[in-house]
Amino acid sequence: MSLASATEPEFLQKAFEKGRVPHAMLFSGPAGAGQMEAARSFAERLLGPFGEAHPDFYVLQPEGKTRSIPIERVRELTGRAALRPLQARCSVFVIDEAHQMREDAQSALLKTLEEPPGHAYFILIAPDAGALMATVRSRCQTVHFRPAETEPELDAELVPMAGQAAAFLDGAGGCPPDFSKLDRDEAGRLLEHLVRQYRARMVEAAAKGADAEAAIALVERLARAKERITGQFLNPKLAWDGLWIDAE
Repeated sequence: MSLASATEPEFLQKAFEKGRVPHAMLFSGPAGAGQMEAARSFAERLLGPFGEAHPDFYVLQPEGKTRSIPIERVRELTGRAALRPLQARCSVFVIDEAHQMREDAQSALLKTLEEPPGHAYFILIAPDAGALMATVRSRCQTVHFRPAETEPELDAELVPMAGQAAAFLDGAGGCPPDFSKLDRDEAGRLLEHLVRQYRARMVEAAAKGADAEAAIALVERLARAKERITGQFLNPKLAWDGLWIDAE
């Protein structure tokens, strides 16, 4: 199965909300797209927050000059998966660069993926799902990761206003920024910066299982204000003031 359009937080949120958390997943996508971070977030949702390590969180990575994952290491992992968790109610096993498993190692993993223990969850990470055997892919829920977007640098003259807006939105006091001093392009860039900033907070809250309803509502209002300025050519100050009319 595939969730080609789902981002990691969206997928986690939906899976946990529906109580349908897959026991085997394949995180595919280019390096640096957040797969290992997503695996860690997933583990913390199941095991609870932890620091550098947890006795029920295992990561298997390529080793040696050949950067391969031998069958012996896979057998160790599946053997450990058959045992009860040491501390939590479940165990999470991550195979990073899973495409580096040789065919015999992938075959050794198959039976466990076909009939995973009820307490065990497996995450395979690979840049290209097609690099794994079809039989392995078919037993995993595939989640495609997109490269992280690079946030455009905010103009120096807008940085103070961005800080002022964030402080006001966070209820830290002070006056709201004066959007009447901005043209539509400047206001659009400032609001886009705020949308990205508060969307990141929303994602972090959702990944930790915290209530993200207020953050989601604020992101939607900020995005709507930006659209009114850049798409509907509304006066920037009117669009900003409209944020609070929308909230009522």
